[in-house]
Amino acid sequence: MRSIIAIIIFFCLVTCTSDRSADQQNYFEDCAYTSPTAIFSNDIAEIEYHTFELEREKGIEKVVFNDGLELEITQQGCNTIQQDFKFLLHTDYISDDSQYWIQQAGKLFYFIGGLEEQYLPLYEWGNAIIQNSAQMRLNRSFEVFDGFAVKVSLRKDSPQQLLLIVTLLEK
Repeated sequence: MRSIIAIIIFFCLVTCTSDRSADQQNYFEDCAYTSPTAIFSNDIAEIEYHTFELEREKGIEKVVFNDGLELEITQQGCNTIQQDFKFLLHTDYISDDSQYWIQQAGKLFYFIGGLEEQYLPLYEWGNAIIQNSAQMRLNRSFEVFDGFAVKVSLRKDSPQQLLLIVTLLEK
């Protein structure tokens, strides 16, 4: 029950908004959800840089943390929500062990979910990822809560950069 409440709070956090342009308002007029809003802000001590841009059908948020971790979040959806959390990792380490990367994804959600109390739903997603990591596979969605799935993907962008992508999906 606690996890379901956390998911509801999380989706309210990212879908409620007050200032929308007419074009965005028209796009979301007949949708179950309103236009995306920023999840994070510059007010968090651990955040060095933050931007949020609202396009017609999606929101794109970029965050750089004090430790150098870079995160880009894309939020989209009208009647179902999809959120892509793209973590840019500065490392040349690549393992074929999918469980390692799925665990890493869960740990990254522990980190961002632990920044402030309002982000605890992200911590719950990290917990769900780690608890289900034995059954999960890279590049395949896995239902972790009733009606909600997660997919973890890994992409090597350059010799010393990996992109760990965690997609949260409403089914």
